[in-house]
Amino acid sequence: MKQNLTLIAAALLIATLGTAQISTPAPSPHCELEQAVGLTDITLDYSRPGVKDRTIFAADGLVPYGEIWRTGANAATTIEFSRDVNFAGKEVPAGEYALYTIPNEGEWTVMLYSDLSLGGDVGNYDEANEVMRSTVKANDMGDWKVETFTMDLANISSEGAELELFWENTWVSVPIEVHTHDQVMSEIDKFASNPMADVAGNYLNSGWYIYNSGGDKEKALEYMSAGCQHTTSPYKYFYLARKAQIQADMGDYKAAVETCKAAHKSGLEAPENARGFYDNTVKDELNANMSEWKAKM
Repeated sequence: MKQNLTLIAAALLIATLGTAQISTPAPSPHCELEQAVGLTDITLDYSRPGVKDRTIFAADGLVPYGEIWRTGANAATTIEFSRDVNFAGKEVPAGEYALYTIPNEGEWTVMLYSDLSLGGDVGNYDEANEVMRSTVKANDMGDWKVETFTMDLANISSEGAELELFWENTWVSVPIEVHTHDQVMSEIDKFASNPMADVAGNYLNSGWYIYNSGGDKEKALEYMSAGCQHTTSPYKYFYLARKAQIQADMGDYKAAVETCKAAHKSGLEAPENARGFYDNTVKDELNANMSEWKAKM
């Protein structure tokens, strides 16, 4: 019996060794990039081939001019938007798309494609599944050479970014606009119809956003005033200081000075955990503003 068990164990060991998988690096490594742009999340999923002493973008290159490219290696590159965007000048609904391109000397055509099952099989590409198509400039980087195909989201602001593609000595930039301002204003409008949902915080955030984005100052002041009235924050003095800035910007220096006085009172009464910010930062700013605004009264 002992000999049989030994034979069985040996057989299992041989079978295990026979099916073991040896790990090797992928020739074109997979990469996933997620980036918040304003209120929109953008996710890129692609594989990164290398130049490897080959000519890439040319009439007879690895990626021939005038032909559809999967924009990477292996499966097609995908890009996903959590909200509606404007991609290369075209409005695109939220969702996930395959990104195909047609490189040419001096310009590329970029396409977003709804059928994710196509993958790298560009021979079966069907324009009926295109969500958008646009042309962007292709830049020659001269002596600067990028060995590994690279995609990135750069020049990020609250209202947009640029999708950049680098490979060999070519650089392509695709503008992406997000609709942050419209989205925020839509949320503010919803809040305005039901302000008790979160009284102070929503009023304060809405008022300051409207003011900072160059919106209706009267509405901004209305919201900041309501927020300051209802807030229980130990940093109330900070919000009063913001309200005073709006009042002064509207030319009502007398009211701005009175609001500064209220901010001082709030700061002096603030609990210990909030007093330091008043003492070290806000107090001096309030005094400087009051001095300036009193001179203009």
